[in-house]
Amino acid sequence: MKLLLALGSNLGAKEAQLQTAIRALEMRVGTLLKCSRFYTTAPVDFTSDNSFVNAVALFETSLSPEHILEITQEIEREQGRTSKTVDGIHTDRTIDIDLLACDTHIIYTPSLQVPHPRLHLRRFVLEPLCEILPEGIHPQLNTTYTRLLMKLNTGTITHERTATAELLDALNYLLPQLSSSAKELTLERLQDLLNCPTTRLYTLRDEEGKIRATTTLSLQELITGTKAWVEDVVVDREARGRGYARQLLQHLASEAQNLGAKSLNLTSRPSREAANKLYQSEGYEIRETNVYRKTVKK
Repeated sequence: MKLLLALGSNLGAKEAQLQTAIRALEMRVGTLLKCSRFYTTAPVDFTSDNSFVNAVALFETSLSPEHILEITQEIEREQGRTSKTVDGIHTDRTIDIDLLACDTHIIYTPSLQVPHPRLHLRRFVLEPLCEILPEGIHPQLNTTYTRLLMKLNTGTITHERTATAELLDALNYLLPQLSSSAKELTLERLQDLLNCPTTRLYTLRDEEGKIRATTTLSLQELITGTKAWVEDVVVDREARGRGYARQLLQHLASEAQNLGAKSLNLTSRPSREAANKLYQSEGYEIRETNVYRKTVKK
């Protein structure tokens, strides 16, 4: 039987805790077939100053899921875990080992649920899982783990109209990742920008509602027609690789069309190779037009 286990630690020597647990599982559960790299993640469903290190491992075993559960709990106790999650209340832990799936088994008892009921909702599980078993099938949902992660990667895009403390903090965190010369926004300045009829600010939130990306659509009413410009596309460095920039670009293309723009334009430095490949894949064409800039001093 193929067995998927998720491992996590946010106390002590975290990577060493995972390595110790994996060795113990090899000795007591079965043959280790694959193990993901270690991922550093933020706590989910509770607040802590301690980040997690997570991984997913694939084993071959002849043991029953119930027996495996007993072994994992035993290993947790040996490594210093003294309390389990009760009534949804989470705490820091030296080691956490969860059964994710056991072949096509579906188990629902007071002590064990397989597949794990939140497997498809947890990024810290799906990302390492897709690394080692991207085409694996969720036993109940009958879809691949990759598709489940893609669904999780679909952010919520909002046209922001009101300056809030949350939005201000998010922008002041994101903009320095775009430019080291970015000036810190104030709430008043932000609201002025949002009130500007030719400027539209968009944000993208992840599955937890955290603002992970932003961009601006700037409209220009010219005698030759309305043009739209994509400006200040920035994705949180911790959330890159999820396709958020592409989602924003596609949303802005739809918005520009609805607003009657005859073209959607942007500029990008040649050194930004990944960004340029993205823009070209979204249908943007390089123009043979010189760009001139003159700094106007006050």
